[in-house]
Amino acid sequence: INSSKEKEFKVIKEQFEELPDHLGYKNTKQIIVKGNTGINTGACNSGSVTVYGNAGNFVGASMEEGHIIVNGNASDEVGVNMVSGSIKINGNAKADIGHLMEGGSITIKGSVGNKAGSDM
Repeated sequence: INSSKEKEFKVIKEQFEELPDHLGYKNTKQIIVKGNTGINTGACNSGSVTVYGNAGNFVGASMEEGHIIVNGNASDEVGVNMVSGSIKINGNAKADIGHLMEGGSITIKGSVGNKAGSDM
């Protein structure tokens, strides 16, 4: 995706038999996902990822900049090792949100599991 001349990509989950893992890894573009994603959505992201569905573990892991919006729920360890950027979950998130986070911002509109912000 990053080597393409296009600036925006739309991914329709029905195109995949299984949830896509690592979608948006080291992303520098704008990715819009219609459906659920697997683990590591937007990891090391510096572009933007918007998910219209739920996301698995490690949303925005080791993010250095950029923006992620999940219009659904997220699993464990949103923003683990995050350095900068922003993550917004418009639903619930599970445990260890912001674990080892150094900077950036995480907003969870719903409920959050155990150990949010541990070892920040």
